[in-house]
Amino acid sequence: MPTLPDVKVYDALVVGMGPAGAVAAYELSRAGLSVLALEKDVHPRYKVCGGGLSVRIEQLLDPGFKSVVEDTIFGFQFLYRGEESVTIESPSPIAYMVMRDRFDHYLVEQARLAGTEIHEGEHPQSLRHVPEGVEVTTDRGCYHAKVLIGADGANSQVARQLFPDRRQRCIPTLESEIELGPGPQYSAMGKAVIDIGICSKGYAWIFPKQGRLSVGVGEFQSKPASLKKTFDRFVGGEKGLAGLDVPKPMGHPLPVFGRT
Repeated sequence: MPTLPDVKVYDALVVGMGPAGAVAAYELSRAGLSVLALEKDVHPRYKVCGGGLSVRIEQLLDPGFKSVVEDTIFGFQFLYRGEESVTIESPSPIAYMVMRDRFDHYLVEQARLAGTEIHEGEHPQSLRHVPEGVEVTTDRGCYHAKVLIGADGANSQVARQLFPDRRQRCIPTLESEIELGPGPQYSAMGKAVIDIGICSKGYAWIFPKQGRLSVGVGEFQSKPASLKKTFDRFVGGEKGLAGLDVPKPMGHPLPVFGRT
């Protein structure tokens, strides 16, 4: 691939070092390819996310990921507007709960140890196709790669620039992290709660973590009437949250994929 002297060339360039980008970078580096990863933030960083991992993650990651697991889930409790409870329990783990700052940082460091060159606080300003690959320009330099992996989330800049006609449906979500003090303040640790009736077209959740609860709502409408009111109604009516201080929730778009 002919390039200017100051253009760095890699086999693969990954934009975004969340779980998808970090694992892709790790696997490519471990296979012996030269990999550059660009991440606009600096890890560890907080990320709005329920943080629930299907137990199938064990088939994808090395066992070391369990060092950042906050809680292991052996049961799910399904509710309809706080009532009509149905609980599914298992003697073996169903899911693992993580905080995204610790989990993502762990995966980033695994990629770094495998040989990935990681530039944090750097993000693409322009992307374009060039012979035999893609050119990515940032405020720090220009890079060429044979393959570009866009793993930069629901508001992907890579997707917008390279595929301007692509349409990605997202739903709005709100989530709060409730800190738990010492002692048994929440009775359902080890069990995730899903309420499928609190929203007209959506669901609410309580995911237990180490010393905290991730509590949120999501609605399958692009413009729900008031997701904040739905959130307040859920936390106000959920018996397990009674007496707990619930911080103001933060919002984030959640991509939705359907059959094509």
